[in-house]
Amino acid sequence: MSLEIIFGINASGKDTIAKKLKKIDNEIQITSESRLLMYHLGYISSFYFENPINKEDYKKLENTSQEKIKQITKTSYKQTLENFRDSNIRYVLLSHLVFALALDKNKPIYLTDRDVPSWYNKVGNNFIQIICNAEEILRRRIKDKNNNTRDRGNIDSFVEITKHQNLCNIKWEKFVKNLPKNSYIIIENNNLKRAVNMINKFINK
Repeated sequence: MSLEIIFGINASGKDTIAKKLKKIDNEIQITSESRLLMYHLGYISSFYFENPINKEDYKKLENTSQEKIKQITKTSYKQTLENFRDSNIRYVLLSHLVFALALDKNKPIYLTDRDVPSWYNKVGNNFIQIICNAEEILRRRIKDKNNNTRDRGNIDSFVEITKHQNLCNIKWEKFVKNLPKNSYIIIENNNLKRAVNMINKFINK
């Protein structure tokens, strides 16, 4: 049916937006690049969004060599996305334009040399970058950490949030350069209801 790929830095609201989209259309299946990689690496048994992932599994992923990640991405991971695209179900993939390795690290490591796969534009139908003002992202990250809701590592600073988003913006411009203009959009998630409505309208155009 279709594969919708949503990019956004941590706490930009990807997960929440995906859940809202599924409430609108319960047939939608949600996963993420991290989940798919962990699944193909044998770290988890299911890549679907409903299955929780613990911090230790995320640590395993962060500590996996980038060469191994790239090899998985070009083979089984790519095949899975092609299967999503060719199925009778709409899939939503949550991803990152620039990954930030932050668990157990004093300062985030940004994988700027790990480009979005060039074949994404062949398997994906629509591409969305979620952005949000840095103050709101910082508020969400601090709230999650204080409530023990989610530990994203050492990335709860305004400076790092701004840096990460700027790096993603550069990758986004490069990624969409040769895409049809009706296949990509940037959505500001400073108002959740408005962002969800805009994305739902965009993917159902």
